[in-house]
Amino acid sequence: MKKILLVSFLWIVFLLVHVNLLLAGKVNQQAEALYKEAIGQTALDSYKASKETHEAGIKKLEEVIRLEPNWYEANLALAKAYFGYTGYLRNDADVKLYTDKARNQHEKSIDIAPNRPEAYHYLIGLVTGEQREKLKRKLYEIDPDSPDVMLWKGYDLISSGKVKDGISLVRKSLQGDTEQILTGKRKLAQTLEEKGYHKEAAEIISEVKKGEKFTEGLNEIRFGDVDKGIKLVKESVDGDFTKLPEWQSKIVVDEMERKKRYKEAADIYEAIDRGKYKTKIEELRKKRQ
Repeated sequence: MKKILLVSFLWIVFLLVHVNLLLAGKVNQQAEALYKEAIGQTALDSYKASKETHEAGIKKLEEVIRLEPNWYEANLALAKAYFGYTGYLRNDADVKLYTDKARNQHEKSIDIAPNRPEAYHYLIGLVTGEQREKLKRKLYEIDPDSPDVMLWKGYDLISSGKVKDGISLVRKSLQGDTEQILTGKRKLAQTLEEKGYHKEAAEIISEVKKGEKFTEGLNEIRFGDVDKGIKLVKESVDGDFTKLPEWQSKIVVDEMERKKRYKEAADIYEAIDRGKYKTKIEELRKKRQ
């Protein structure tokens, strides 16, 4: 089920991006109509759809490509549909068959548009060894600002001895909620330790501990002792809220407002950016009165 949910999420992203890019009237109208139908059958809420519905979507995409063999979006859609279909399969041989189909279709998408990154990102999860390294090198060129690409390149730099640059790039790649970022930092610290960069690993571990303290404090504010939670959050940034990323500060402020701790909420807004949040700060000060 988790696998199917992941595929569904990726499909939703794909749908939002690509249905509005229907080649400015240059695509065969029959192919375009089939494409729209197929995307609906193999993308949105696909984890709720039947296996038969997904199969019907695949057949339509195959017909689209027969009509428009060099349509990049359709080829990419079929590759994703093949892989998404594996979520319905229980036989290992069938899973392999459709995984291979997905891999081959992604390779065809790359042949059609070698400088578009989408197919590379999907294909890299389906290959190993030198082929995977080759795809990574290409993505370094065509999609350098992708979080995944920055992460891979950061670790490659660390492995080649360019530790400072590598750590910087890995840091930049870490996105998501607090726990996801902490997980990424734990892995980075472990890698640095294994490679003998003990000082750098210790610095990252220190950051992780502070992040864990922030999480503990936020949970206390939400569900336990508010005063203890505020104390822990302050300790996580050495008493200086300006060190807290703005998005994390807003989470804390929202929780403090919910608990009617208006003074502390206003203090954090002032630390973030007094000018930017002047109106909000005044509103909180009035609530406190």
